[in-house]
Amino acid sequence: DMSTKQRRVELITYGYTRNVQGFSRALPIVLINLIRMFYDEVVHWNVEGQKLKQFLNAKHRECVMAPRSFTAHDIKFRMSVFPDGHIESAEGYVGYFLSVLFIPSSIQCFSIYLVLECEVEPGHTYNFKDVVRWTRNDMNSSDGWYSQPKLSDLAQVKAMHFSCFIDFLYVCYETETPAAAETRTTTTTTASSSSPNNTANCSVQQQQQQQPLRIDYIKEFYIAKECQYVWRFDEEYTERIKQIRPKIAITSENFGHNAWCLEFIPNGDRFLIVKQCAMFIKLVAFPVHIKEIEIVCTLRRNTDIEKKLEHIKLTHAQNNSGHWMGEVLSASTKKKMELSVEVQIINVVDDNDNSVDASLWSK
Repeated sequence: DMSTKQRRVELITYGYTRNVQGFSRALPIVLINLIRMFYDEVVHWNVEGQKLKQFLNAKHRECVMAPRSFTAHDIKFRMSVFPDGHIESAEGYVGYFLSVLFIPSSIQCFSIYLVLECEVEPGHTYNFKDVVRWTRNDMNSSDGWYSQPKLSDLAQVKAMHFSCFIDFLYVCYETETPAAAETRTTTTTTASSSSPNNTANCSVQQQQQQQPLRIDYIKEFYIAKECQYVWRFDEEYTERIKQIRPKIAITSENFGHNAWCLEFIPNGDRFLIVKQCAMFIKLVAFPVHIKEIEIVCTLRRNTDIEKKLEHIKLTHAQNNSGHWMGEVLSASTKKKMELSVEVQIINVVDDNDNSVDASLWSK
């Protein structure tokens, strides 16, 4: 369970080391960093003091690198931030990315579930979720968010806390070792209903036939073929997100065996060309050996706005789809809001462009 694992690691790494004052720490920073060293799936980076002043005065396209890189599965990563944006359309907004610096020659490709967070004050956190697939040709490439928060809104902030959580879904190697040849593994990709006997099971199974790649690591996870989710906003939270800048998105918790989430842009695009909010369905768990997952879904805002998305093809490169969903939230007089989604998988295509028969999904 990716969400449960993330919460557990977060609790261990900073749940006990940061009190209700946010950045006023109950324990010395040296001890906090020592604790964090033992949990390399969550990497932390604090920006404060003189470093924060430099951050707030950064020029457009100027990159600020995290103090150090980190390694997992022999792959080297590093966090980076563009305080004033890295492209023209993102100027004035903070961009936060994870870059892959080095991939061993033995690794052909790998996939991770990624969560990037930025806390600018207690209880005020921006986050980004994605599932990323990298190959050895993707060294020095990045994934992350382009535009949150707005740099000018951070003038009174005393400290910023960046964190990065990664969870490997699989690692594929080019060649087999003798030991691996004896217990060659692959994954069966399926998608079915959310009941215990009908789930999309991406578990490791021993196979005797030759495989072009050796899958050295794979995580067991599930994708519900059909699922529903309701995201409710109480009065306090609705009022809060009415103040969010245009273009900035918020993200729901994961649902459907933690394989899906919703993204919501409450106050339209940055240039106010389209004065509507936007809502997206996003797949955050993509199986190995699968090229495309086709879905149909229905997005709803409260009970009065409904949009149907049909024959949406989700891939590693495009794992979300959405629609404009009525007036921006800042113009709404409603005190509460409810977003909901119904999603169904209708087709699965493997790496060889073959459609996987639905009768095999549950296997």
